[in-house]
Amino acid sequence: MANAGTTNTGAIDPLVELAEIARAEGLWHHVDAAYGGFAVLDPEVRPLLQGLELADSVTLDPHKWLMQPFETGCLMARDVTRLEAAFRILPDYMQDTDLGTQQVNFCNRGLQLTRAFRALRVWLSVQRYGLAAHRQAIAQAIGIAAEAADRVTGEDELELLAPPSLGVVCFRYRGLTTEPPVSEESLDELNRRIQDRIVQSGFAMIASTRLGDRFSLRFCVLNTRTTEDDVMQILDRVLEIGRELP
Repeated sequence: MANAGTTNTGAIDPLVELAEIARAEGLWHHVDAAYGGFAVLDPEVRPLLQGLELADSVTLDPHKWLMQPFETGCLMARDVTRLEAAFRILPDYMQDTDLGTQQVNFCNRGLQLTRAFRALRVWLSVQRYGLAAHRQAIAQAIGIAAEAADRVTGEDELELLAPPSLGVVCFRYRGLTTEPPVSEESLDELNRRIQDRIVQSGFAMIASTRLGDRFSLRFCVLNTRTTEDDVMQILDRVLEIGRELP
């Protein structure tokens, strides 16, 4: 299994190389592109996702970077018969649902026997706004994240904790260098308090994660209404609170 944009950091695995290994070993090759897969719509980012097309199956979540309502998930499989072999059941009380091979019955392709018509949302938004609008929104989110990462890099009191990727930026407040050095445990607690202060005040919603053993503040730019100024104000607030706290 490969990742095309991890949830934690937006990291992208070497998709072509992993597909070649899977093919050579006769393995099913699945790519988790739930978060990052739709970034292929951005021509600048598409080369990073080369190899996505080589997968046997791909997970996508339109409710993430295709701006759809939750819950709108998607699984694409190269060989649909594998899905039906895994999931299709036909007890007596469902014999009327046996429509043969000429019609698609999605209850044969997953765990749910009954489901809402979620695909309609995707179709309607693409018909209404076109792929160009979705492409622009994705490119804008990536651009905002890149500006945030540049700002973090340029601030002596802030530190990137992972290479920025797609719309994800992981960072922390570390303050100015002092003697003796501040312990990792103290930095974790400081950043946790910064996050709590920002969220509890209602100023903004800023997420967190852990990278290795370190507590990390985290931007994941997805909403089409998020602006660069929004993100910069949050960074201003992180610096302000970090300087206030002991």
